[in-house]
Amino acid sequence: MQRRFLCLYLDTGGGHRAPAKVLESLFKERYTEDEVSVKIMHGFARNNYLARFCFETFYHLSLNIYPAMYSFVYRSSGARTQHIMSRTLDFTTRRDLRRMLEEEQPTDIVIFHFALIKVVKWALQDLKMTPNVSVMVLDPFTPHSSWFMDPSRQHLIYSQRAKDIAVKEYGVASENIHVMPFLLNRKFLVDYSEQRIEELREKYGIPQGKKVVLISGGGEGLSDSLPIVLDFIRRKVDFTVIVVCGRSVTLKKSLDLIAAKETSLDLRVFGFVDNMPELVRVCDCGIIKPGASSVMEFYACRKPVVMSSFIYGQELGNVQFVVDNGIGFFVQKSKKIGQVVSDLLKDEKRLSLIQKNFDCLDVSFDGQRIVDCLMNRGERTI
Repeated sequence: MQRRFLCLYLDTGGGHRAPAKVLESLFKERYTEDEVSVKIMHGFARNNYLARFCFETFYHLSLNIYPAMYSFVYRSSGARTQHIMSRTLDFTTRRDLRRMLEEEQPTDIVIFHFALIKVVKWALQDLKMTPNVSVMVLDPFTPHSSWFMDPSRQHLIYSQRAKDIAVKEYGVASENIHVMPFLLNRKFLVDYSEQRIEELREKYGIPQGKKVVLISGGGEGLSDSLPIVLDFIRRKVDFTVIVVCGRSVTLKKSLDLIAAKETSLDLRVFGFVDNMPELVRVCDCGIIKPGASSVMEFYACRKPVVMSSFIYGQELGNVQFVVDNGIGFFVQKSKKIGQVVSDLLKDEKRLSLIQKNFDCLDVSFDGQRIVDCLMNRGERTI
């Protein structure tokens, strides 16, 4: 019998759909289409404007305009608040999800956003369907309580620390929590030879031997990019600066103008890209928003990072992972980042020490273990 996996996500940054795509590729490596099918679908219908506004538009606007607002909402809300939100939006979400489930008839559902946990449960109850349902908890170290709104579900989680939080603080049974490797795009796990790095430098017009700093904030870009670049210009730094703006059109336009006017800085500006593995490999240091995927991408490529801000609670554990293990820095004021980065790139002993710190860490990216876990699931009832 064919196993039919349905992966449900919301478009709140690239960190939700991207791991679903990684999971899909891992299944394809192991199984034929006759054995396993994987479909990745948005959890809300395209015309469900209210639900999409509450969970997606608000996310994008708050991070681009007033990041502290999103941080406040994230910190002050909890599983109870999320349950109320799910109930409030139930009339717009459950009907569409029922239709989707009837059409797809999945044997397995993997949820990649906590806002879908309750509505999936209610829709399945309406249909009297009993597929295996798993929740992929995407916050690796300090997960929000909303991930555990349905403690009877199987939760796949990235660290023992997160499991301890789920069990001790949120009351999830230990047998319902499985510590798994991090789902990372396999392209970040490919080792590049020195020749390949030289080819990439030539591809992007970067002089051989020149240090490279990559500024990236995931799908939304890094909100501090502009003041950081202006500080680099003031300091007259001698390294190449690459900025990935993501979906932020305003940020890209502003930096394009600066790149054209301020020729003293070797500045390269990109929008939303699909070549991040190459850019991370070619850089010597990253300035990032400490989302889980970004931290692990730079970790996999053994590149030190500097972080200037984070969403308290959601990203706190990511910052602690980087700082406590000596593979990066947290610098709260963007105007100080230029000095920290400049000093780091000139200090070969410090860079060598950071590489030794990478050697001491052992984060697994063996995603096939997740495939095995999902395939070994037995039948469950609601």
